[in-house]
Parts: sequence; C-alpha cells; structure tokens
Amino acid sequence: MSTRSTAARVSSRVALAIVLALVAGFAAEAADTIRLLTARPGWQAGLAWYARDRGLWQKHDLDVRHTSLDTSAAAMEAFVSGRGDVAVVNVGVAVNAFFRGVPINIIAGTPVADYPLFATSPDIKELKDLKGRKIAVFSIPSDATMALELVLQKQNLAVNRDFSYVRVPAPNICETVKRGQADAGVVFEPYASACILDGAKQIGGPGAVSFDPPKLIPSSVIVVNAKFLDQHRDAIVRFLRAAAEAVAWAGANKAEAVAQLAKHSGEAQAAIALSYDTVKFSLEVDMAFHKVMLDRYLDVKLLSRAPTRNDLDTLYKLDLLRR
Repeated sequence: MSTRSTAARVSSRVALAIVLALVAGFAAEAADTIRLLTARPGWQAGLAWYARDRGLWQKHDLDVRHTSLDTSAAAMEAFVSGRGDVAVVNVGVAVNAFFRGVPINIIAGTPVADYPLFATSPDIKELKDLKGRKIAVFSIPSDATMALELVLQKQNLAVNRDFSYVRVPAPNICETVKRGQADAGVVFEPYASACILDGAKQIGGPGAVSFDPPKLIPSSVIVVNAKFLDQHRDAIVRFLRAAAEAVAWAGANKAEAVAQLAKHSGEAQAAIALSYDTVKFSLEVDMAFHKVMLDRYLDVKLLSRAPTRNDLDTLYKLDLLRR
C-alpha cells in the first residue's frame, strides 16, 4: 500500500469526521430550548419523566430543561417569576395568575387521577357515615376539600357543623387515620392507594370526591408563557406532541409506566400500580368540567372574580395539538 494511498484514506476519514461534527452541531442548534417546571413526579407531571426517558423531547427536536419543585404552587411561583416557559400547575392558580396580568395560556390538560376517600373503621361505609367525623386532608382549601364539601352537601352535611378537618402532610394522612386521630382521609395518589393496600377501605368508589361524580377532578393543566407561545409556536406544538406520545405510551404500558414512576418518585410500586387503574391518560381539557370547577373556586373565593367568555377565550388555547 502506497504512502499516498494511506494519506488519502486518512484525509477522507478526517473530512468525514468534520462533516459529521458539523451535522451534529447543526442538529444541536436546531433543537429549541424549553424550560419546563413541574411539581414532584406523579400522574399529572409524570409525562415530563416519561418523555425524557423515552427520548421524545429529542425526537421532536427539543432541548427541554426540566426543573421539578416540591409542589404545584412552587412551580407556579417559579413560572410567574420567569424561571420557566412551560409548567404543569393547578387550574385555579393558573386562572388567578391570568387575572393578575401574568402572560399565560392554558394549552392542554394532564393525566387525571382520583382523590380517594378512605377509612379504617367498619362503621364508615358510605358518605353519610361521615357525620360527626374528623377527616384528614393535606390542604385547606384544595380541590379535594372543595369537592368533598360539595358531595357531602347532598347528604345534608356541612363542614364545621357536621364534620371537620384535620390538616396533615399528605404522606402522613394514612397514619393519622390508622392511629384514630382522624376517622377518614382524602388525599391524592399514590398515598391513598398505599393506605388502601394497608387495610383501609375506599368510601364511595373512584370519582366519589368530585365536582361532578363520578368524573375525576382534572386538577392540573399545562400552561405556557403567552409571549413565548407567540414567538415559539412551532416548538410548543412539538412539545405537546411529545407530551401526548409520552402520555399515550404510559396509558398503554402499565408495568413499565408504573416502574418508571416508582423509580422517579420513590413511592411504593404496588401503590402506584393500584392507582394506575383509575387514571385517565389524556391531555384533553373538558371545558364543561373546568367551568364547573371555576364556579366552585369562585364560591369559596379562590378566584377574585368570575371569568368572562372573553377571559376563557383568551386564556385557553386548546387547538395547538390539532395543528
């Protein structure tokens, strides 16, 4: 083999390496950066971890920089302060931010999980059996307490007259009920399922605690900074497509979805598996249900005023996934 031939081959390989490096550089530059804020991993925010683990952000030419905070409220605070372009947050806080002049659009829903109501006493079998009882809750007010008060009103039971609350951190609600410091508990998943696996009984079945039983409460939504949406609409469309793929995958692959969520959340896999069976895996927003929720938020003064039709048309931008 001649020295000239060897040199030519080496030169060709170097040239190819340079071309590949340039192509990779161009591809990296083409990926749009989106700063995503969520609470800790759960059914609502889990799509962020699923999309990352399955390479869906990269598939849609996105560089998603995800920050996970302790709560939805913390994620909303960070979003308002400009630390994120997209966030998964509670519906009520999103609407209130809009009322305060924050440039925000609701662009999709998230998977919806139950707020199971449970008890350990054999004397509590139905909702009406909660008269005179203490109920452990994680926050007052919350979607869970507002919905519970609504359904108990239909049993002629009023809060602070016929039943009361014991407020404790969500991970402690089961133990509070088991120790007899509360007669029943209501909490988001997978904490409720963990307690049910530990011997508690669910009262009323899935969707019993709801603004419109037995429909589950769609507490969370995906929001985007309205100015970011105006400037990067195509990137947001791709973000939603990746999120939709992640959610569809989770809905079709129970074992893997449960295992991944257990890994990232640190919660018991058995409890996550039990809660999986009632989750609605979709990014769809049920506007009729949202209007019912917003009316309830207004009733308990979580909203400063009633949203007008123009408010809703401005705030909700739900056609991006159809583009």
